[in-house]
Amino acid sequence: MHVLEFGVREFLSMTLKVGGLSAEFTPRARAAAGTAAHTAVTATRPEGYQREVSVRHVFEHDGVRLIVRGRLDGVQPCQDGVMIEEIKSTYLPLDRIIPEREPFHLAQLRLYHHFEVQRRPGQRIIPILTYVHPQTLQERSFTMDWEPEESRQYFEALAIMLLQAEAEKRQWQKVRNASLSHLPFPFPTRRSGQTELIGTVEQAIRGHRDALVEAATGIGKTMGVLYPAIRLLSGKRQYARVFYLTAKSAGVEVARKAVGTLRAHGAHLRVLYLTAKERICPFAGDDKPECDEQECPYAEEFYTRLERLMPTLLQEEEWTPEFIAAVAAREALCPFELSLELALFADLIVCDYNYVFDPSVYLRRFFAPGLPNNNLFLVDEAHNLVPRSREMYSALLQESAVATIRTLFGTHRQGLSQSLARVLAQFASWRDAAEWEGAQALRLDRIPEELTSAVESVLDYASDLLVSMPRGDARTQLLEFYIDLSRFARTAAEITSEYALYVQFERRDARLHVRCLHPGPLLRTRLERSIATIFFSATLAPTRYFAVLLGLRDGYSTLSLPSPFPPENRLYLHVPDVSTKFVAREATRPSVAQVLANVVRAQPGNYLAFFPSYAYLGAVWAEVMLGRAPDIAVHVQQPGMSTAQQEAFLSKVCTARPEGANLGLAVMGGLFGEAIDLPGDALIGTIIVGPGLPAVNMQQELIREYFDTTMEDEGFFYAYTVPGMIRVIQAAGRVFRTPQDRGVVVLMDDRFLEDTYRGLLPEDWCADDAEFSTLGYQETLAGFWGEG
Repeated sequence: MHVLEFGVREFLSMTLKVGGLSAEFTPRARAAAGTAAHTAVTATRPEGYQREVSVRHVFEHDGVRLIVRGRLDGVQPCQDGVMIEEIKSTYLPLDRIIPEREPFHLAQLRLYHHFEVQRRPGQRIIPILTYVHPQTLQERSFTMDWEPEESRQYFEALAIMLLQAEAEKRQWQKVRNASLSHLPFPFPTRRSGQTELIGTVEQAIRGHRDALVEAATGIGKTMGVLYPAIRLLSGKRQYARVFYLTAKSAGVEVARKAVGTLRAHGAHLRVLYLTAKERICPFAGDDKPECDEQECPYAEEFYTRLERLMPTLLQEEEWTPEFIAAVAAREALCPFELSLELALFADLIVCDYNYVFDPSVYLRRFFAPGLPNNNLFLVDEAHNLVPRSREMYSALLQESAVATIRTLFGTHRQGLSQSLARVLAQFASWRDAAEWEGAQALRLDRIPEELTSAVESVLDYASDLLVSMPRGDARTQLLEFYIDLSRFARTAAEITSEYALYVQFERRDARLHVRCLHPGPLLRTRLERSIATIFFSATLAPTRYFAVLLGLRDGYSTLSLPSPFPPENRLYLHVPDVSTKFVAREATRPSVAQVLANVVRAQPGNYLAFFPSYAYLGAVWAEVMLGRAPDIAVHVQQPGMSTAQQEAFLSKVCTARPEGANLGLAVMGGLFGEAIDLPGDALIGTIIVGPGLPAVNMQQELIREYFDTTMEDEGFFYAYTVPGMIRVIQAAGRVFRTPQDRGVVVLMDDRFLEDTYRGLLPEDWCADDAEFSTLGYQETLAGFWGEG
């Protein structure tokens, strides 16, 4: 007999979907406050009251045994039978509570009612739903007059709905598995290194181990990782779905192409491409409605209409943003919520890192506590996860934001005003200390208890205000502040030794930073939700850096594969005696500009030159414009370019000019330094001006200090050297995209010759010292292009 087991919350999350979507404000759940409230309330109950009573119910239907388990807050024998109590914390005024508006709470209690009726035959079960305010500890109870037969029918209707969905899923999996178990590799031959890559991924999955895979462009990383991950879905590898995680839209497009290739060779696979809510919402601008069935037509009766539509949607195997948007428009359904519902049926989910790793937006339907850890993670361009995760696990409290909310709401809400004033008083205290020391920033050892208390009080008062406020601009502003402050409070409550605290001052503002310096331990807690995680990129060296900062679990495997492209088509060249260090830039910028011109003139075509900052780029641009010949068209990346401007920049750089050459000036680590594909003559060379080290600032210096302490004086290596060299290698990778591509990568700055930096370059770049670094670089270039 097939056995399924769920907790009550998990069971209801999958079955209790009726009516429309609601955007009613729900205050954040504070575990400590809720637990304290429960404890205080149950302490007032009479003798014989049993707390936290475990419940387990078995239901069998059509050869399937369904087990639902839970925990009742309280059980109390009484004269009329047995009272069962479910207790909920709420910041709503108790006189405003209407249980019918809380269908999840009622459903939970109704299930417990049915379970206890079955467990205690012949006894009357009296269900009570109690609400308690966490601050005042006032409570209000509702006794439900339910017949046992009503509760039985209610539960069994939900159970049968779930079992039918599970039966459909099992039937689909038979079709899927039959297509995947003998799925051939979708190309006649494998590229150099691809067999080794596939074998490493298979072994990691079979052994439930993480893997760190560095593979140069041209090996076919995406297919080499995706093919074994998908094929092994058909076996008993203990993972129900695959998450393909990427940082940029270009990665999504690469995954779509690979999936299309697998489909063309017989793979049946349900794939969801999950995009951000703001990108797929059909409404935009100031008139955008609330995500509520009272205001948005796409939220009204959402689940009712979705139930009718779902069988048709499950006939499809690929749910792209375009498909979802079209269905949503036709059926008047919220496209983002539709995506989330389809995710429950997907075998492969392609999405941003955030949906797995960010504590603010991760997919709770898969990763909430208590759910099985039956996922496989594939992390594309994994070098990007280090800086992204630092941002995910950091938070900010801004003095000006607090002052604005106090101005808007303080005069009418004394409690909120006083709490906000306490927060502002702490900022004033820090400002006085900074002025006394003549400092622009203050380093903190801890967050003062007075500030923590004040922030929690602000959140409590704001909760009460939000549940009663009419919708409008003022409420929206308060809600946004509440969300930001909640993130700050959550992050501040989890500070470990991997964090730094500091306050930065501007003329009229101050900012308290809770900054994550080392994201590895936090990422590891997310990795525990997978049976294995495959990290892959063209730049994952050195291994020790990424193993630490990505939080790889013990026993991980590694693989490094060099470029499979013909070496005679690639020239890596260092121009010596040109310093790009900050102190030398003013003196050497004419030399930098001259090298740029010489490289481009050696073989007219399309080139990109990469700089460590916009300021340096601008200074060299001025020098280039002074001395350039009319046969070189110069195009410059600007800060904050729109998508259209980015496309226009690339179009200009990559358009052939029969009369001359194109030179694009860009910043390393920016829009054009990675994740763009410029094969063939679209780009024949990159010039990399310096090792691309991050700017020296307080954040980077704190990272340096942290790793100096924890990694035996390797702080500069972790904070500056490796991040800079990742930018270099990524920028160089824009040139060689296919085996036929012929081009050059030119490096400027003698630091590239130092062991620390050179050791981070791919081995094939500098195998021949005489050719790699030479003052006669123009002759070397002429010889290379002449051979072509």
